[in-house]
Amino acid sequence: MGRKKLTEGRVLVARPSHTLYSLLTNLESAAGFLPKEALTFAEISATPDTLIAKLQGVELGIAVVERQENKRVYYTQSNNSLFQYSIEIELQSIGEESTELHYRVEESLPTLVRSIIERQLKSAVEKFGSNRTPIE
Repeated sequence: MGRKKLTEGRVLVARPSHTLYSLLTNLESAAGFLPKEALTFAEISATPDTLIAKLQGVELGIAVVERQENKRVYYTQSNNSLFQYSIEIELQSIGEESTELHYRVEESLPTLVRSIIERQLKSAVEKFGSNRTPIE
């Protein structure tokens, strides 16, 4: 097992907080952001509260466990996931059309799994295109 790692950051997204909140709290629609390659080698199942990928008997899943409308979403691994992690996302409106998105990820994953997940998350974030700006 990898060692415990904490990652934090924030980005400015050129979308209103209610739009981002809708995307982040419905994991069934979030499944549409998965790369097409993931659908060919993993069995994906999703509900509004969970997103689970199964590959050769290994399950990696995420579940929404807490919501504050248009402000905060907290996720943890699904009940049957092999690996433990949590993700907290806070949204702060900046004007009518922009949102500062703060994220915090705490996990303990094997290095190989971490690199696969980081690659998939980067791909999902890039789907926002020019609507995001890293904040330093």
